[in-house]
Amino acid sequence: MTENPDACPELENINVTSGLHYVRSDSEDMVANIYFSQDTKFSPLVLYFNSASLVKSARRDASLLCRSIAKKGFVCVEVRIRPLQRHDSVEDRFLDIEALVKWISTYDSVYNIDLNRVYCIGTGMGAVAATWAAMLCNSERFSYFRKDMPFTVKALGIFNGYMSVRLRDGDCRTLSDFMAYLMKNDRHMYNWLDPWFTKAEGLPPTFITTSDNDPAKYDCLRFKELLDQEGIPNRCMMFTRAGLKDCFMEKDPLTAEAIRVLSAMQKFFSAGISDL
Repeated sequence: MTENPDACPELENINVTSGLHYVRSDSEDMVANIYFSQDTKFSPLVLYFNSASLVKSARRDASLLCRSIAKKGFVCVEVRIRPLQRHDSVEDRFLDIEALVKWISTYDSVYNIDLNRVYCIGTGMGAVAATWAAMLCNSERFSYFRKDMPFTVKALGIFNGYMSVRLRDGDCRTLSDFMAYLMKNDRHMYNWLDPWFTKAEGLPPTFITTSDNDPAKYDCLRFKELLDQEGIPNRCMMFTRAGLKDCFMEKDPLTAEAIRVLSAMQKFFSAGISDL
């Protein structure tokens, strides 16, 4: 969806700093856009991973969703992650995320960021990237890769997330091919990256939204079951008979349903519990 401030005047007072490289690179796949309000108080941080994260796909315009998140009182950083290739190094991807985390932490005083309240959100394939980022920041499993991480991730948001690393359709094929190669060549690392094997270690309280027409519905529901089994607080906001399809949060964040999701997510993030 193309950003049209005239159609949403309530979002006009959200500032945007765009095209910031979080590593020294000319690649447009390693940049971030920062959305923030005029408020001078310190605000919680959301790292938002676009639906086309990790894949060679046309990126949707997530600016309205990021503005809407910022309107809720967050500093929202929309992140681009390099597409995965079959023979890519896992270490390179972790180093990308580590660089992102350490880079944004240096801007805490510039954008009034409260590094004690950091959250990750991902849509579509971005849900996998958001999950990996949370695990890298939180789990001792990944201490080999991470050094002196400046914060932990307090909660995770999954919007229409393709959480299975075994699907072989559409954009998911890129991830599944990468994981299949990893399984043959580094089974130990494969088990770390597949949430079904890691037993959700390192994952914080998680908010999930999906719909009955969402292709990612079964991934989202199965992920909730895993969180339930591991005793991780979570909430799944499921819409039925609403006509909402894949990546509806990113495609049209101004619908009544999307507005309800953001309000519920904000409450969940603040409380960190599942019985909301």
